[in-house]
Amino acid sequence: PLPKKINCHDMAHVLMTTIPNIVKRTTTTLLLFHPSFATSFSSSSFGVARRRTFVAMTPNPPSSTCRQDDGGGDVNSPVLLSHPIAHRDDTRFVYAGDVPLPDEEEEDNDDSEKEQDNNENDDVDNEEEEDDDDDEEEEEEVIRQSQTSPHPLLSPPLPIPDPYGWMRDDSRTSPTVLQHLAAENAYTAQITSSYTSLKDALYNEFIERLQETDTTTPSLDKEYWYYSRTYEGSSYKVHCRAPRFSSGEHYKEYQVMTTSLASWQTNTSTSVLPEEQILLDENLLSKNQSYCHVEALEISPQIPDKMAYSVDFTGDEIYDIYIQDLSTGKMVDSLKGVESDGSIEWGDDDNTIYYIKMDDLHRPYQVYRHSLNSEEEEEDELLFEEEDELFWVSLEKSQDSNYLFIHSSSAETSEVHYVHLKNPEEKLQCVAQRRLKVLYDVEHRNGSWFIVTNVNQTVNKRFMMCEALPNCQDLWQDVSDAREILFNGGEVRAIDTITPFVHHAVITGREGGLPRVWIVSFDDNDDDN
Repeated sequence: PLPKKINCHDMAHVLMTTIPNIVKRTTTTLLLFHPSFATSFSSSSFGVARRRTFVAMTPNPPSSTCRQDDGGGDVNSPVLLSHPIAHRDDTRFVYAGDVPLPDEEEEDNDDSEKEQDNNENDDVDNEEEEDDDDDEEEEEEVIRQSQTSPHPLLSPPLPIPDPYGWMRDDSRTSPTVLQHLAAENAYTAQITSSYTSLKDALYNEFIERLQETDTTTPSLDKEYWYYSRTYEGSSYKVHCRAPRFSSGEHYKEYQVMTTSLASWQTNTSTSVLPEEQILLDENLLSKNQSYCHVEALEISPQIPDKMAYSVDFTGDEIYDIYIQDLSTGKMVDSLKGVESDGSIEWGDDDNTIYYIKMDDLHRPYQVYRHSLNSEEEEEDELLFEEEDELFWVSLEKSQDSNYLFIHSSSAETSEVHYVHLKNPEEKLQCVAQRRLKVLYDVEHRNGSWFIVTNVNQTVNKRFMMCEALPNCQDLWQDVSDAREILFNGGEVRAIDTITPFVHHAVITGREGGLPRVWIVSFDDNDDDN
């Protein structure tokens, strides 16, 4: 049964979208068409054969979305909603290419007129200087699609249709857009209401397969083991640490850890490791917040008594940064409204942090250095800015914490700059200038760069080394042992990551298509090993 007042074509759309699920149902009910709907439907492009299929196979519609309207006017009877249609504005378009603004054109004309007047009053020497300036202007590079592109911007510009551009509202306050989204949500909730029990059943089945009360494997950093844990019924992680059990005696530490983990698995209400300390409970942090996401959490390097973390409370992926004193629990500094992407790295001391800002398109493009407890009017130092919109910026410390790497990369090209954290006053240097379609990552060990790259357009990436110098692209050499080059970029063996230590390096990748982990040892007394 259907309401008497209904849009026939909307009803046809609802029925057509349910056919794939209808076929799988075991119970079918004859659908009684309203006369006006049946007439419209049979005369539509769906055809008679499809109309008969609907009559034979359509199940009884959910009582919450479609009820008989007997004309008596049951106020509480819901009416089937029609699908909200977004307004299409065919008069909207955007330009792709070099588009000078009208105001800029007028200013250019005014400037040219003033220059002509001045030229009339200048002597011969000034005219010669102006001619030189004109030559320099002619020699200026043409604005291109990107810094690595040989093609200039389209001129004249190409108009691109943008009929639904009105729906973009970065402020999330447009009444028209919000009203349309609310109508879409209401319509979706109505036509899927018959699957509520199925959705609940699937969700409960997923939860049954998860170990909600769990812990990550502890990771050692100087004098503490760091890990995070989750609790059943809680939505967020709890970040913890515990002091080392026996400094320098690894076997005893391993015994204590395995015993503690085994004991915790039988009684999850206890601490994971002895003398456990909670660094940050995201469940408490998220209280009274509609959204909460912690992107990064870093501990001060010299004395581990400060914690820097970035958190987003709005869901727009813009993060605020907080620095907390772990001994007192008090906030010692914060960076709010800096348009950060959430990346944080400490300097070599406990009073400097590095972070990334985003542009209007949420592209990470600037790296700043911030000193704790600096004056409010004192601006943070801008270390690096990526102007090419194809490239995104990221931060990473070297494994030995001597260098801060600033990665600037697109899908096919990358470039790495570095800051020597032991000498932060040194200027920013580049490992190797960007080359089109050359990707590379860098690590540092004992005065050498470890480089993973696809230089020379290899199928897979290569493992190369050179002395830790700036602009060293001509010094890269493949790493080999007495028998062969370890990773030559061929099809057989592929390298993903490399983690250097004092006497060896751990390399992950694939060989013959299967995951592999390799241990490469070094003899620093032998130049060939």
